[in-house]
Amino acid sequence: PSPAINDPALSCIGLYGSSTPSWVIAGAFAGATAQGQWDADNAKLAQGFTGVKLVGVRAPTSVANRFTVSERNALLAAGLAIVNHVGDDTYIQRARTTYRLNSGGSVDAAWYDQRTRAIVQRIIETDKSAFESAFTGAVLVEDSKNVGAGQKVCSPALARGWFAGRYAKYERDGIVTDADAFLAGLVIEIHDGDPNRLDVLYPPVISGWLAVSAWQVAPWLQAP
Repeated sequence: PSPAINDPALSCIGLYGSSTPSWVIAGAFAGATAQGQWDADNAKLAQGFTGVKLVGVRAPTSVANRFTVSERNALLAAGLAIVNHVGDDTYIQRARTTYRLNSGGSVDAAWYDQRTRAIVQRIIETDKSAFESAFTGAVLVEDSKNVGAGQKVCSPALARGWFAGRYAKYERDGIVTDADAFLAGLVIEIHDGDPNRLDVLYPPVISGWLAVSAWQVAPWLQAP
């Protein structure tokens, strides 16, 4: 893509020499990642979209048009998603986004992969629904207030405990990590100008995944 493109929600695929029209390739890629984002369980989502087949996308007929490992690495560095081929079929190798630089112009890997956005969206959508189910209609009070037994109550401390329990589950599922850092950054407050509003700063630490294996080989011969 153009160096000016730096979008965490946009992916461009590095693929050359396929007889499949570009719009079909784009549709297959979008469909495969969208389906994986919503249908995969947490453990599968944590592994990204590697190995997902692009249905209807034919591999380049000429082997010479199939990118080598070094070429694919160069495509990743330029902000392109990459694929590999088995026979005439095409599979996602890494669902890279075009995001490379933060607002200060520094290299930033925060939104490098589509899986990051997919995991964040899953957490937010799931927690929002569960939070509303647990606390809708509750009395909203500060932590220091005492409310009689039998009342449905929400306070910053109760909400904090609720989010901590949810985060622990996501950590067991492998999609987030470092609960201590999450809790250190989690801020929950009743809005200063609206006693009916709870403000939440939610800072998940998304887990990494084994996308690259870098080896250094140092052979030696045993002395006779």
